[in-house]
Amino acid sequence: MNNTLLRKGATILTIISVCTCMHLCDL
Repeated sequence: MNNTLLRKGATILTIISVCTCMHLCDL
């Protein structure tokens, strides 16, 4: 597996999780 690809995927998942959390907190 490509470490860069894994790191990029983890970063995207983290951003999505943070955005979802902030969106739910706004509700």
